Amino acid sequence: MQLNLVTVFIFSTLYPGFALSQNSGVKFITAFPENVAYYHPVPPTLQLLITSYQQDTWVNITVGTQGLEISNVLSDWEVWPVVLSSQERQWYNESQRTTCIYSNRPVTVLSASSRNDSTEISVLYPVGSLDSEYFLTAPANAKTNESFNFVVVNEEDVNNFTVQGQDGGNDVHLQPFRSAQFPIYPQFLTQVNAEELVAVLLGNPCLDVGECGCSMAFEQLLPSSMWGKEYVLPALPASSRLESLLVVGRAQDELKILSDPNLHLQFSTPRSLTLLGPGFLMNLLPVENWTYNFLLHTFSNFSNFALLVVETSEIDGLRLKPVCEVGCDEQSALSVNWTAVSTTEYSQGILELDTSNSTYLIWHLTSTMAVYTFGTHLYSNRSYGSTALSLPRVTGYLVLVRDEQNWTSALQQCQALGGALGSITNADIKLQLTSLLKNSNLDGVWIGLRKSVLTGQWYWLSHDPLGTTYWANHEPRNNTQAWCAVASLDDNNIRWNSEICCSSYPFACYMWS
Repeated sequence: MQLNLVTVFIFSTLYPGFALSQNSGVKFITAFPENVAYYHPVPPTLQLLITSYQQDTWVNITVGTQGLEISNVLSDWEVWPVVLSSQERQWYNESQRTTCIYSNRPVTVLSASSRNDSTEISVLYPVGSLDSEYFLTAPANAKTNESFNFVVVNEEDVNNFTVQGQDGGNDVHLQPFRSAQFPIYPQFLTQVNAEELVAVLLGNPCLDVGECGCSMAFEQLLPSSMWGKEYVLPALPASSRLESLLVVGRAQDELKILSDPNLHLQFSTPRSLTLLGPGFLMNLLPVENWTYNFLLHTFSNFSNFALLVVETSEIDGLRLKPVCEVGCDEQSALSVNWTAVSTTEYSQGILELDTSNSTYLIWHLTSTMAVYTFGTHLYSNRSYGSTALSLPRVTGYLVLVRDEQNWTSALQQCQALGGALGSITNADIKLQLTSLLKNSNLDGVWIGLRKSVLTGQWYWLSHDPLGTTYWANHEPRNNTQAWCAVASLDDNNIRWNSEICCSSYPFACYMWS
């Protein structure tokens, strides 16, 4: 028998197995561009924040051909901050200062560069997600003391690539674990074509932030496979501002630099969008690449924010949890300042993060979303910004089976599928069942709630405490045969009804992988 299934996933912060996401992998390459000026009297702090998700995750870091090597073994949900000294790139030259990260299990990596108040971060994409072709540009009206530039980072094989810009083509031969830096012409499409996969960083070492100061901005560019056709811009904190939106396609006539863009943008072909502001350069996530779960890091001396974009009808499904060993409870009531994006089904939200915790998990119960991490300095007008680290959708989920069965057959069918008849034991699962029923147009489904023949008490098959009950009016019935429970919606609220166990209903299974 072929079953008709509807699925809603459930987030669990510790789960068996780990699938890859856009940002998780076992091999990464990067370089640290110049922050303000390499000759600045204050040395930079160059840092990698590496997060593991399974026990016994071995991580090894090497820097080019310089012989620097660092290793560590991480536990599940451990964040390893790695400080690398004297690895900043200098000028438009070829450099051996290429940082490589290897692991035996998937990790995520965030790169951070700080010099005085000038701080910028970038999500690293694993080597398996990189591309051999990139398109990029820079604005002409940016307030800066330096030109925009880009860095091409090579990995383990000899690589030949061409940089095609306003001044024609430039053929480059790059040795393993080397990087090369180039200037970029404003408002002109520059193209990188390589024989092997490369990472490309775009940035500026010294964007004017006023008060006779400047701050770096850089971001690892999205591979073209991650471009999209629909984008919704996030709201920025009141203390920051947008200066330009860089819109890049595969041709010069698809290139646009917008100073006052619409909040909702759609294109006929895939594009890459990047926000530029005082001290930050931030890739935007196309709606096609939104996902459910993200990791956020916070930084001291900054007000740290999560910038959120989600469908307006789904703003209540957001959850946040600090990553720490003890005393970290889920924050179900989040203080998010939501603003609807006019003429769309989306809303923008800003959530301030408490710096008493350095790392957070943020997830949505039923909907994909875009999440960005953003910070404004407490004592100056400098900012940092980047996409948040995406995590894979996790493995616990609800399945609604539309085929009508009696309660016992429903229980057996859930077990045959590798799960159990669903016990609705917390607010998250209740909210997800509500969403599932809204979208199914069904009158009710069997759940894992039953009356004991011996004690006459109702109990969950999962053996969790009964907790808060949601019986409909005049329920449960005083009927010696109505020993099983059906969940249904009444004005979008979950209600339980006692039913004769031999009746036929669809049913909700809770699944594990």
